[in-house]
Amino acid sequence: IGGERTGSLLHIDPRRTGAWNALLCGRKRWVLLPPSAETPEGASAATGAAAADAGGGVSVAAWFKDVLPKLRQARAHDIIEVVQEPGQTLWVPHGWWHAVYNLDPHLNIAVTHNLLPWSALAGVQRAALTQDYPALVAYLHALAKTCRPDIAADMDTEGFVPPVPPENDQESDDEGDGAEGIANSKAQAQTESDSGDGAAGIAASGSHGLAPEVRL
Repeated sequence: IGGERTGSLLHIDPRRTGAWNALLCGRKRWVLLPPSAETPEGASAATGAAAADAGGGVSVAAWFKDVLPKLRQARAHDIIEVVQEPGQTLWVPHGWWHAVYNLDPHLNIAVTHNLLPWSALAGVQRAALTQDYPALVAYLHALAKTCRPDIAADMDTEGFVPPVPPENDQESDDEGDGAEGIANSKAQAQTESDSGDGAAGIAASGSHGLAPEVRL
């Protein structure tokens, strides 16, 4: 929920997740850039909520007014700008930079959630996840045994042994012992998304199925 001239600075979402954003009322202006080796000008070094609030004192309105024109010149070949209208759902793939600016002078309300697709547990991305978030991957391995045994089998075949998270990583209402018990008590599945990771998967109007993927 936000008023006019609020939003978030340029950032990427945490834990290698993508995110969907369904706009209920108001209008949102989005700037999106595909993953790149170089951090775009005016982007936050942080990720997720920390990045949305970061920026060294630069307001969202000031970023769109002063920084965005420079970014357009530097990344004219791959920058995407869209205005989201009520009833539209927008998907931001993993690794995409994005900034958001609320346009409606009264109220802008959206529902959003980050998703980690099962495809993230394949190959290079799983290795990176294991290095950065070992406890998370342990939960996902236990969850995969129930929801996606094919992925669990691949993880086992490749010699991946998930670490068991310490007890203080568990939420107070978790049941069971270790990663298996946590996944069994907390896991929720959603319907698989066909959104993909390219520009074509970014914007989708209206409601559609989004992912048997893990909520964070």
